[in-house]
Amino acid sequence: MQRIRNLVRGFSILVFAVFLCTTCATAPREDTLSPQLGLDPAVVSGTLENGLTYYIRPNNEPENRIVLRLAVDAGSVFERDDQKGLAHFVEHMAFNGTKDFPGQKIVDFLESVGMKFGPEINASTSSDETVFTLSVPADDLSVVNQGIHVLREWATNISFDPEEVEKEKGVILEEWRLGRGAGGRLRDRYFPVLLQGSLYADRLAIGDPDIVRHASSGALREFYHTWYQPEAMAVVVVGDIDPAKAQEMIHTWFDPIPASQDPHRGDAKRVVISPPDSTHARAVVALDPEAPGTRVSLYYLAPSRALRTEHDYRQLIGLDLFSIMLNDRLEERTREGNPPFIYGYSGLIPVNRKSRAFVLTTRVDEGASVGGLEALLYEAGRASSLGFSTGELEKAKENLLRSYQKAWDERTTTDSARYADELVTLFLDGDAAPGIDRELELVKRLLPEMSQEEVQRLPSRLFSLDTPVVVLTGPEKDGLSYPDEDELLHLVSKVKDTDFQAYVPAEDPDSLLSNEPVPGSILKKEPLHFGSSLPVSKISLSNGSQVWVMRTDYKSDQILFGAISPGGASLADDENYVSAILAPSLVSQGGIGEYDLSALRNFLAGKALQLNASLDDRFFILSGTCGVKELEPLFQLAYLSVVDPRYDDAAAKAYVQRLSAALKNRESDPETQFNDQVLKMLYDDHPRSRPLTSKRVEEEASVQEAFDFYDSIHKGGAGTVWILVGNLPEDEELEPLVTRYLAALPAGNPTAPVDRGMQFSEKKSTVRSFDGIGQKAQVKLFFSGGFDGSRRTAVGMRLLKELYTILLRDELRENEGGTYGVSIGTNFRYAPEAQYLFSISFGCDPERSQKLKEKAEEILMKYRTTPFPSEALVRAKQIIRAGLEESDRQNGYWFSALVQEATGGPTAEPVNETDQLVDRFDNKSLVDLAETILRPEHRMEALLLPKDFSKE
Repeated sequence: MQRIRNLVRGFSILVFAVFLCTTCATAPREDTLSPQLGLDPAVVSGTLENGLTYYIRPNNEPENRIVLRLAVDAGSVFERDDQKGLAHFVEHMAFNGTKDFPGQKIVDFLESVGMKFGPEINASTSSDETVFTLSVPADDLSVVNQGIHVLREWATNISFDPEEVEKEKGVILEEWRLGRGAGGRLRDRYFPVLLQGSLYADRLAIGDPDIVRHASSGALREFYHTWYQPEAMAVVVVGDIDPAKAQEMIHTWFDPIPASQDPHRGDAKRVVISPPDSTHARAVVALDPEAPGTRVSLYYLAPSRALRTEHDYRQLIGLDLFSIMLNDRLEERTREGNPPFIYGYSGLIPVNRKSRAFVLTTRVDEGASVGGLEALLYEAGRASSLGFSTGELEKAKENLLRSYQKAWDERTTTDSARYADELVTLFLDGDAAPGIDRELELVKRLLPEMSQEEVQRLPSRLFSLDTPVVVLTGPEKDGLSYPDEDELLHLVSKVKDTDFQAYVPAEDPDSLLSNEPVPGSILKKEPLHFGSSLPVSKISLSNGSQVWVMRTDYKSDQILFGAISPGGASLADDENYVSAILAPSLVSQGGIGEYDLSALRNFLAGKALQLNASLDDRFFILSGTCGVKELEPLFQLAYLSVVDPRYDDAAAKAYVQRLSAALKNRESDPETQFNDQVLKMLYDDHPRSRPLTSKRVEEEASVQEAFDFYDSIHKGGAGTVWILVGNLPEDEELEPLVTRYLAALPAGNPTAPVDRGMQFSEKKSTVRSFDGIGQKAQVKLFFSGGFDGSRRTAVGMRLLKELYTILLRDELRENEGGTYGVSIGTNFRYAPEAQYLFSISFGCDPERSQKLKEKAEEILMKYRTTPFPSEALVRAKQIIRAGLEESDRQNGYWFSALVQEATGGPTAEPVNETDQLVDRFDNKSLVDLAETILRPEHRMEALLLPKDFSKE
């Protein structure tokens, strides 16, 4: 039930996303008479004679793609004490050779058909399961067949070659090293308390590094052959394919796998895996010098239960309504004159397959953990004791219903990966996948029945609110004190004695506009010569602005909206720069027109609509999105944001206070300090490249200066380009909105951006930082310079990016076992002059940092004069082609391309013409380009090393 998960489980704590299983299992049922949710009729499912399950769902988004999954019901919680980390190690070895694909042949094959390692070729291991993911082109059934062949190889034929095992140890240890920052150290302190009484507390997927170092091929095979059995696996196929053909392929490759000798091998193991203790309140205070801020979270634990019946669904909807309303109140508290917390949030999260939690969490300023926790508990207690108003509940229902309606409207353009993940969850957790038709029908039927009392009582019915686990994390430094565990539990216990005051909701406006705009007119309509696969029209308005319109059917209920007005933050002097860049955010805190932010949100309830204002150095930018039904309210918001912004001094000052508090400890993180030094190097310490810090906000941000700057800059009139991409109405419906709102804006006097001299440095320079705490290093290399600004050169640099990604991954990760991954990026500036920045970065063992840096430089420099390996060039070109093919049907891609056109970047070209550009780059032209952009005299490097590392 993927959409339910997206709606209700959108809240997550980072550590759960990285280290714990995000699934649930079945608890004893109380609702055996409730109707079952069933399976989406679009899904073809079955079970082979050997016990393997399969699911097939036809879907056409993205076009010409098949998404494949192999779900294995085995994760780190299945490990013995002497096997910690082997479940994850097995997953890694799947990419290092199988019977039919020795060595790196799986990755080589998939990259040769355009799939990219990482986004489209990947796997993950959690406490409870392992999931392998692939995407393959759909236009060649032999390639699809080979993709399913790869799944079979992972299911039963991983080689565990001893030499490959030894090399992969380094990669896994580097992955472990990446997690040894402040977050990892804090986790080590609070996980044993949070997961007390459960094996989950001692079975993180990354495992024990000492066991990993000494793992043998035999030990890996033992775990693999014990748990990778057909009855514990599911194959998922979603995409542009005939289900009968997919079934045939699954039978061909998976029927020969013999059934398990012991199909109940895991039952006894599962019985002893108890959920974390939810019967006793407990608390933990975890501190670290590098912690970026102070957080307090309350976990109300309960055993998990799969979502199978209408009764389950009703409970989940109720919890979602409760969280929506409580979170609105918590957000409102952040706009107080002296806000008690930076943010507060509530929500249902999965902890692991055995347990779930209703969570309250808050981020607070230094020394404010008690006050922040008290405010959080007060709001949660008030909601549980006094409930919510009729108006609040109706708005929450409208919002929830609109999200389901939007999912239904986009059912034919929903990405295949979402359906695949939903089916994986069905297999592993038992959560039903009834399909959006059934889900929307349920929501429409159940929502009107749900009363204020039912919603109010749900958390206390499903969770023990008297026995939370309280987790406080924060920076450890002189002069900063925290409540201890007993004090935290006392704060929680005394909330039941509080005399709560009834909540007074904000007003509920019927209309945003107090006065009707005076419409402008359309002067001219003509085609915009632009490289999209669909036509783009340019509409010139009477106030001197233009509207660029691109109609698509890529998303049934999506319209992307933007406005680009010249000037931007470059119009502010350096001393007013911080106030200027904060101006849109500070103004947005006041609401719009006659209504404050709470009233505005009431008006927007039940509408799929958002609009944000921002500034870059050269432009004022409005960007937003809406559903098909919300186009006029979006135009109204855009109109009012220009002619009638609402300035609320108190709300803006509260935002400044929260921002300063949120940034207060950023410098305690060595990687943040390091990246600040890198920025200083990249931009020659230009004042506008300096990071936003708590000190700068406190000393340089002025609310009145921000309001004055927002008033002064040009917005929406002459020289503005409005951009609309998506499922737009025809001209006879769209043009009256354009003339009524966009053409009605005052023409104003556009001001050209001022060249403040900020550009990429082209000097050879080095940064070395010895501030790290953990035994890990960061290596970064940069090459910069001017270029002709053409699309051809930009495409060539993308090719080099993919080529060097393949070559450096093969050398530094696969051959050396020295890093978990290499990241390569290309950045471009087009004004006032075109420049590029080509970057390479990776993490590694400090003792190996110099050697690996030299290896990377050797490969980078080698191909300035030597032809690239032909096989790597073929793979790089296919990866770009596949990416272009997918991008061609994405609203976001074309919206970004139009923004680039409006801001002076190179004109986009149709996919087939870009393909031709890719084809025209032969080995010699790429070597020539590498020689041009990777100039040693323009090389910048940066290294982050531990404090105790030798500086010699």
